[in-house]
Amino acid sequence: MSPLQNKDQVITPLDIVHDLGIIIVSKLTMESHTANIVRGCFYKLCQLRSIRRSLTTDARRTLAVAFVANRVDYCNAVLYGMSTAVTRRLQMALNAATRMVVGIGKYEHIILVLCDTLHWLPVTARIQFNIATLILRYWSCLPQATHLPSLGFVTSVDPLGWPW
Repeated sequence: MSPLQNKDQVITPLDIVHDLGIIIVSKLTMESHTANIVRGCFYKLCQLRSIRRSLTTDARRTLAVAFVANRVDYCNAVLYGMSTAVTRRLQMALNAATRMVVGIGKYEHIILVLCDTLHWLPVTARIQFNIATLILRYWSCLPQATHLPSLGFVTSVDPLGWPW
């Protein structure tokens, strides 16, 4: 990219920008951001594995949520619509946290344990749930009579946040 000239200032674009813990690369692939999240998750999981035998299942679950699930969930709305390669790496970190909590083997089926035992959503569903929650919060903050250009005149908002 070439620098921009604005009167007497020269603005040089950057290839990588860090903002609110998100790494944004000029190609907008989010691979470096995902790699950073996954690296941090596996670092914490390696630390937790050394003490997992002295922890109860509830304590392991609490620590996995604090150190892994919260990292995966933080600002994950920016990952909506990204390639499956990006979300697959996050899913691998979540699967490793599930294995650490429950204590199942590397080659055993994990998605049913993730959903049924721990009540965690897969990464793509977590991203969609986060976006739906943001939309619900937005709709709940609107006044009763709101004019939206794309939807016309809305007289009320139902509890689910949909204007119709």
